[in-house]
Amino acid sequence: MQKLKANILLIGGDGLIGRAIRHQCKVGQLTCISRRAEPENSSAGIWDLANSIPELSLEPDDVVVLAAAMTSVQDCEKNPSLAYRINVKAVEEVAKLCSSRGARLLFLSSSAVFDGQRAYPAETDETCPVNEYGRTKAEAEKRIQDSGATHLILRLTKVLNPAGGYLAGLLRALSQDERVKASPDLPVAPLSLPWTVEAITRCLDFSKNGIYHLSPKDETNYFDLAEKVAVKNGFKRSLIQRQPLAELQQRLPQNPKHAALAAEQTANKLGMSFPFWEEAVDS
Repeated sequence: MQKLKANILLIGGDGLIGRAIRHQCKVGQLTCISRRAEPENSSAGIWDLANSIPELSLEPDDVVVLAAAMTSVQDCEKNPSLAYRINVKAVEEVAKLCSSRGARLLFLSSSAVFDGQRAYPAETDETCPVNEYGRTKAEAEKRIQDSGATHLILRLTKVLNPAGGYLAGLLRALSQDERVKASPDLPVAPLSLPWTVEAITRCLDFSKNGIYHLSPKDETNYFDLAEKVAVKNGFKRSLIQRQPLAELQQRLPQNPKHAALAAEQTANKLGMSFPFWEEAVDS
């Protein structure tokens, strides 16, 4: 990893991506804030984003990496007021603080700000979310852009990690010889966690406002993804069952057709090769 010039305040150090960023950055450069106390990281500050922002020490040119969020689509639909508090208001509070202190804000957003109806939306395209999670992320982006803070918004597609999230759940079910339903009609554009964190760390020295896309070059669907994971890890392919389209449509406000984002501009700016989706499973 490149040597960083600024101090970093990481909000969301106990999350999937936050933990990985902690392992990449040198301890002296990183201050971490988590939702709850962590025995292995006793120096971390504590902030549950459902509550108002605490006093944070920031100096001019520090970088705040905002990786905390309410990410469950189902939870956001069930509790939109809490989703709004965590994903919008807390983000706005951080952005305004960065603006007043001269710190820079790197915000992890999502491909969910788009509706998935058009292939490869670009960084400059208008957002068009169709679920509560996507709506809160799109609104948070606007609040950041209006805050006056120097900012970089990173929109991510699906990040896979065998230690947590979707991939961990899939592997756990397969290891117990359970059948898993996966939809050939639901697109996904997976990224590996190590590649994603490498891309994020390359962004930490940013100096201009912008929006970047972190996405594989191509996309697949959840059925093919689950089958590849099963075969790669030595499980029976037959454990992966096709989820009927009608069953999928009961859970989604609109069935997306695409999941990948256009990322050529971002790839050129970061000077790194962007992966194909299968690399997220093979890595």
